[in-house]
Amino acid sequence: MPPPKQQQQRRPPKPAPPQKKRRVFTQSELDIIRRDLLVDAKTKELAAILKIPVEQYADKVIDYLKNPRSAPVWRSIPDAQLRRLGFTVPTVKQIEKRLIDATKAALKVLKVMKTAFVERDDKSERIGGNVPAAAPVEQASLDPELLAEVSKKRAK
Repeated sequence: MPPPKQQQQRRPPKPAPPQKKRRVFTQSELDIIRRDLLVDAKTKELAAILKIPVEQYADKVIDYLKNPRSAPVWRSIPDAQLRRLGFTVPTVKQIEKRLIDATKAALKVLKVMKTAFVERDDKSERIGGNVPAAAPVEQASLDPELLAEVSKKRAK
């Protein structure tokens, strides 16, 4: 008769990571925030873009502060209705171009961040023994008007 198999001991499940405590606003704090939103120029601009009253926009912001886990409602609107509301509906090619441009820009930012923010003492980056050099800045890619404006501000 073969020896009895040892039962494998099961490891206890890992505890869930601690939840971040969310900030709970008092009603007086919410009233102050709402009041500030109603007079804020950016809030008025955003409400105008959304074509809703500023009060309705402020109420929605307050609702998200009260219920941070609630998701915004997303609706699909037919192109004809968007045109009636005054929006220009992009073509599939325009959407594709915007996505490609945004992706390329994001990749450039990531590449710069990876090289620009490496700590000189970071051992994980020195596996081969070499400290990575910062990426060179291409002068041709900089906007000349922006450079002139920056130079003027630095001279002050």
